Amino acid sequence: MFNKKGAVKIDFTVGFGNNLFQYSFGRLVAEINGMKLNHPAIPEMAIDAQRNRRNIFLPTVTIGRHIGRKVPSGTDFRKWLVKSKKACNYIVRGYFEDYRLYAPYLDKIRSWFPSVPKTNTKDVVIHIRLQNRILRLAKFPHPSEFVKAVKQFGDYERVHIVTDAGKWEDYTIEDIEEIRQKVIHKKGFYNNLKRITGTQKKMISNEKALEYMRLFVEGMKELNPIVHFSNSNLIPGSPAMRQDFIDHFNFIRSFDKILVHNSTFSWWAAFLSQASQVAVWQPWQGVNNNLGLTNYPGWFQWGNSARMLSNN
Repeated sequence: MFNKKGAVKIDFTVGFGNNLFQYSFGRLVAEINGMKLNHPAIPEMAIDAQRNRRNIFLPTVTIGRHIGRKVPSGTDFRKWLVKSKKACNYIVRGYFEDYRLYAPYLDKIRSWFPSVPKTNTKDVVIHIRLQNRILRLAKFPHPSEFVKAVKQFGDYERVHIVTDAGKWEDYTIEDIEEIRQKVIHKKGFYNNLKRITGTQKKMISNEKALEYMRLFVEGMKELNPIVHFSNSNLIPGSPAMRQDFIDHFNFIRSFDKILVHNSTFSWWAAFLSQASQVAVWQPWQGVNNNLGLTNYPGWFQWGNSARMLSNN
């Protein structure tokens, strides 16, 4: 039996944070229009797969990226979060990294996912994605920017760093090369095609990556951090996500003070937390991505794009 109001099919991409954006946007579209959902499961968040078929008697409209075409810069998807005047099916395909989309629905969206108690009210937690970004550390803020950002929280006792890296200190050229090989082989067909054709973003040399990594770790020592890293295996097909990622995700959610760099993983951990203070990296903006400007209750900006590791 077809739903008279059609169905919303959500195309998930690689990336846990990406999937949470896609699911949340698609579900909002479906609920506003009284439609059924079709999407894979997100088992780590207790989201079961939905397999509702589209209504073949209705037209199908794509929201986001059409195959073979990019989403135009500045696209405002808020127009899709109003009830449609005509029945149809939707295909939701894209990233939907616009904090404005979710602002009217904060409590509703949070109710869709399992809660995590807030157990640490005294410390600051920072999530730093390194596993594949070690090879682009030239684009990282200088450690002094992290130090300044932590001070914006006011009173705190300790700083925790959560990272997907296999270790924090004592990197060697061999370590960097091993990461490079994992990244190259985990990126999948289309990203490898970009690499071969020269259209993929360039990585810095192993020597530069090692230099920047050592500078970064040395500079972060000013915070005297407690570092939580992972030796879990990478998820097949992912250049960065490790198999124990949900433990880190929920650990971040248990804090009252959260510092977000340019990672949708930590953005969502902060969004789904009960934190009263969230610092988000302001320069983190791009085509159809304004997450660095998120202004939800308790959120504030940090960071200066002129103060990067490569500028020193």
